[in-house]
Amino acid sequence: MEYRVATGWKIFVYIFAAALLASGIYLTVRPFIDVKHQYFLCVIGLALIFIAYYVYREVTISKVTLSEDEIIVTNSFSTKSLSMDYIKGYRRGEKDALLIVAKDESAKPLQISSYFENYKEIKAWVQDHLQDVDAVAIEQETKEILADENFGSSVDEREHNLKSARKITSLINGAAIVACLWCFIYPTPYKILMSLLLALPFLAFGIAWRFKGLVKLADNKKTAYPSIILTVMLPSLGLLIRALIDYDLYLYSPLLKPALLILSVVSLAWFTLCKDAINLTANKTGVIITLIGLTACYAYGATVFINGYYDNSKAQVFSVQVKDKHISSGKHTTYYLTVEQWGRYNNYEDLSVSKKLYQSINVSDTVHVYLQQGKLNVPWFYVRRY
Repeated sequence: MEYRVATGWKIFVYIFAAALLASGIYLTVRPFIDVKHQYFLCVIGLALIFIAYYVYREVTISKVTLSEDEIIVTNSFSTKSLSMDYIKGYRRGEKDALLIVAKDESAKPLQISSYFENYKEIKAWVQDHLQDVDAVAIEQETKEILADENFGSSVDEREHNLKSARKITSLINGAAIVACLWCFIYPTPYKILMSLLLALPFLAFGIAWRFKGLVKLADNKKTAYPSIILTVMLPSLGLLIRALIDYDLYLYSPLLKPALLILSVVSLAWFTLCKDAINLTANKTGVIITLIGLTACYAYGATVFINGYYDNSKAQVFSVQVKDKHISSGKHTTYYLTVEQWGRYNNYEDLSVSKKLYQSINVSDTVHVYLQQGKLNVPWFYVRRY
């Protein structure tokens, strides 16, 4: 049975390739028509022409051939095949792709993307003829867990503990996802949200300690062991992002001491409570590096939040004139007012402000910068119209 790229995808890629080709030809010949244009545009143009040719050839030539003897995947410039005798099974890849895995796992798997016609038929054939490598590994790992007396004195107890661990990690990971979405979509009530972000990683560490190695921190493969990495990662990144959005620091050097203190406390917590979870993971070094990075994000976010939110110091107010205003667009839109010198800033300074404040201010208007000492003695500031 032979399958080619689905017609809908072919039409889309042909249109895309035509647009690339037209752009490439234009950039290639333009410097010869108008000498004002730089000749490096020719290089870009030729690259676009090659890309157009590549994607056109890819959807035109690519095909998958399935038989009782072998699986063949043909791409634009290569043809790869695996005999059924040398296939271990299949894995599910990204975007619903199928990865055909050889018995020699050092060999690169064949990838069958979901862009091929009758993909459901391909998927059904693969599932009928090959074993799901990940499912088999998880089944074997589950048997090993149920046979390990470290996880309970009896099979029933071990099975109960495994179900409990999966249920609890599922709930707390779900809470972390909700908190992260809450953090970006509508961070109100702010104090409750930030308190939840601060608490969730410690709850994750406690769960890892409670189940004595039955819960993993992270892994790069599908596994029977539940993981709490989301409950560490998402709140830590959420704290970092909210700190960057909500607070402008006047000086950064005073941040080092309290941030290092929080970093030390959190690091001690996961190092003490998560020993079994770390030892259980195949890539211990990778997990430790990941935890250090996430802990640094947590420490920065927590320090800036505590320093600003609980600050009751009297603000020093600077009245400054707006010299310019501009918007920075990208993944996120940021609004800036360019103001005259104030405090330690000797030149015009761009201050990020809310959209509402930005729209209410005109060039030459006066705004007020409020500089506060900070609960942890890290000076920070904010901008208001009055």
